[in-house]
Amino acid sequence: TGLVLSHDLYFFVVTEFCICKYFIFLMIRRPPRSTLSSSSAASDVYKRQVVHGDSADNAGLHLVTVAELRGDKVLITREAHSGGEFGDTINPDPNCPVSVPEYRALTAADKIELNANESITKKTGLKSRNEDPEHGEGSGEATLYRFDASYPEGGVEDMVLLGQLNNAELARNLRVMYDRRLGYIRCGPTLVAMNMMTSYDTPDFPNGPFHPSLYDRFYDMKDRDKESPHCYALASHCYQQAFAEFTAVHNHADQAMIITGESGAGKTFTTKQILDFLAYVGSNKGNDKTRQVLTNRMLSTTPILEGFGNANMPRNPDSSRFGKLYRIFFDKQNQLMSGCSITPYMLEKSRVSSQQRKERNFHIFYRMLAEPKPVQDTWEVRKKVDAAKMTKEADKILQMLTDKDGTKHFRQQNGESLLGLDPVKRAMCRLERFEDYVYLNGGSAMVDVEYPRIYTDLPLEKRNFDDAFHMSHTMAALHGFFDEREVDTILKTAAGVLHLGNVKLLGDNDTCDGVDMSGVSGKGLSDAAALWQVEQNSDESGGKFGLVEACCKVTIPAGRGQTVQVMCNKGCLLYTSDAADEEDSVDLGGRRIIKKIKYLHIQNSVTTKK
Repeated sequence: TGLVLSHDLYFFVVTEFCICKYFIFLMIRRPPRSTLSSSSAASDVYKRQVVHGDSADNAGLHLVTVAELRGDKVLITREAHSGGEFGDTINPDPNCPVSVPEYRALTAADKIELNANESITKKTGLKSRNEDPEHGEGSGEATLYRFDASYPEGGVEDMVLLGQLNNAELARNLRVMYDRRLGYIRCGPTLVAMNMMTSYDTPDFPNGPFHPSLYDRFYDMKDRDKESPHCYALASHCYQQAFAEFTAVHNHADQAMIITGESGAGKTFTTKQILDFLAYVGSNKGNDKTRQVLTNRMLSTTPILEGFGNANMPRNPDSSRFGKLYRIFFDKQNQLMSGCSITPYMLEKSRVSSQQRKERNFHIFYRMLAEPKPVQDTWEVRKKVDAAKMTKEADKILQMLTDKDGTKHFRQQNGESLLGLDPVKRAMCRLERFEDYVYLNGGSAMVDVEYPRIYTDLPLEKRNFDDAFHMSHTMAALHGFFDEREVDTILKTAAGVLHLGNVKLLGDNDTCDGVDMSGVSGKGLSDAAALWQVEQNSDESGGKFGLVEACCKVTIPAGRGQTVQVMCNKGCLLYTSDAADEEDSVDLGGRRIIKKIKYLHIQNSVTTKK
């Protein structure tokens, strides 16, 4: 996500869906590995070590004692578990309903020989999780790390200041800081988000860690190192450095923030908080009304981007399936915001036509199909503790969904304020039920596989999608950038994708005999063609190309700048497989055909809003 300031001042906040476990370890320069000596083994300081399993399957952190030195090997025993700081695992929140078994991969009676130089010992005799699902842990491998006897009781807020810098001490410090209910911790210039959804009961943030009252506190920040670790502190530091006088060590106005982590780590949430803070300082603390209009428009893009680019994943119900580069421009003279541009990239297009178990397609499809819901039934209202706060929150939502000209993006019916897509718009898009669309049932490769689909909220799993509310929020945001006709075109384009997914190609993997024009397939084809304003069938006499042809043919170069359209085999049109398992196949038909819509419009001279 990029924030660009004028006169070449840049903030870059990049969010992406990357698999990057324990990335914090990669950012730290590791001290040279040292081998224990006989004298150090006898010393009480070095006698207490930490054995840390690998990152898989609930690997544990154990306190052990060096019993004997054997050359470059060390014989260790585990100290009896007495609760407190070290347990059988780095347990999650004690209030978490997940049951954590008592692991016995390393017991007090075990004597195990490990490498003495902080390298992984592969053959340890420890029980792995696979060998003993009930009491094993990790992969059975282990690493012996030096224990920091001088570690402070309250932990270390900046992990580069740890007395012993190794993986075990890092994991230990993360656990201590998490138990203090701190959402963030520093690692030099890097800010590490531990858990954005935990409850905060720290005196540092009496009104909550993201309350607007904190904006002024961090805006007036003089020294980031003396403040509590927080995303506002990082954003304020970058903002101040952008306008700071050049020195021998500070000779660039450009500033960059990169937000990365695995799915569910809190990238999107932290990005929102940083944007909110910069919008506040960029509008003169909300006092400059002209700038405030600009910052509000920047923030109003969020429901649009998330609706069309986020999806439910097994570990995260609102996972961003694309990256965003925000460029936010600030004026050099008055240090206020003067513009913004947003560039999305790396959209996971294959999700449109293929999803695995416990996943959903992009949010927008479910939001368009969601049944209307009273505002009082939204999660934001229901989570309030008393009736007065619930009413206040409901009024706040309705105010947010009302434009300045009085246009309401909700309906009044029988005394209730209903959220969701208006029935008139739904009929315009020819939408029916969730179950009627292949692209909402896993795609062609998964549509016949029996497994529970996720269409709506899952209260038992605490997954509240609130699709009706978010649809109204998306409509309000869209009307802030587009007129009514353009918004209708956007809705029709999205709905056409669902209808196209129901089109069935005839033939086998080596041939294509056209499109099934009957039943559900024929209806899907006609609905998609009508919504996209393209011809359903080709008209050779009029030189018009149709959607049927787009489904069955591909364009290939014929030399000398010429191209020719040829019939493609069904296997090429529908599937590409990088594994023998059919469940790993990805339906590419929709992706390829969508790219041809613009071509069809150009060829047929169809007038339409893009």
